[in-house]
Amino acid sequence: MPFINLIHEQRQLIRSREQQVRVLGLASVGLGAVAFLTASYFLFNTARFQVMSGTLEAKKRALAPMLKQLKQNELDQQVLEPKLTSLSDATKATQQWYRVMDHIAVNVPKGTWLYNWKCTQITTGEDTGTAIVFNGYSLDHDAIGELLLRLEACPDLEGVTLKYSQERLVDKSQVLEFEINSYLAGSRKTKKIKEKESA
Repeated sequence: MPFINLIHEQRQLIRSREQQVRVLGLASVGLGAVAFLTASYFLFNTARFQVMSGTLEAKKRALAPMLKQLKQNELDQQVLEPKLTSLSDATKATQQWYRVMDHIAVNVPKGTWLYNWKCTQITTGEDTGTAIVFNGYSLDHDAIGELLLRLEACPDLEGVTLKYSQERLVDKSQVLEFEINSYLAGSRKTKKIKEKESA
């Protein structure tokens, strides 16, 4: 007689259910572990960021006086900027005058004397700017021409022209009196005067 096992199918069914329960249990444990690790990671980062935030806030409080001082310095700089610009411009102008005087001190030829030189600000007419007039005496016309050439070579003078030269008696000696006109470099501006057309 053949042997028939009636509970074999039931056992296999129970084994497959137990295996499914074990797989589901392991999957649940795995998912729980992943969820726990993820939650732990986010909690750790949250705590770390809170600590960093507290540190940065403390640094901000410590730097607050310096930030306030920086703002005050910027305001002071804005107030002092026009004064600094004026001072820089005045320094440049003073240096330009020093260069002009040094050039004249070295380049006046022998037999020529300057007895006067003046500076005026011209604001009307065709040419406006800082005009410089040199008056002097010379023994001959060549020395006046030499002075004229040397003044033209000065980079801080422009528009150097001889206005006149004439004979003059000075201390019983016959000399040439002259006048040379020029402009301080960078100050000269030429205006075009429009002629009015009559109808």
